[in-house]
Amino acid sequence: MRRMLSSLPGGPMQPVEIDDRVVRGYTLTISSNMIASRTTVASSGYLLVLSGGVANSTTVTSNGYLLVSHGGTVNSTAVSSG
Repeated sequence: MRRMLSSLPGGPMQPVEIDDRVVRGYTLTISSNMIASRTTVASSGYLLVLSGGVANSTTVTSNGYLLVSHGGTVNSTAVSSG
């Protein structure tokens, strides 16, 4: 399943508070003018940060995937295994 969060084009950055785990079968896409905060990615879940998107305080654990495209920003990211 793919979950897409959107914002109005050209609008102000909107915080997207994800206080959950992105796990098996899910993809969270952060596009232009969006901010994701405190996101945990695990167990074959995907976090995609596209151009103009921002991910803050992201934790990537065993078998989680974080993909950042050209122009995407990731701050305070922790990567661990186990």
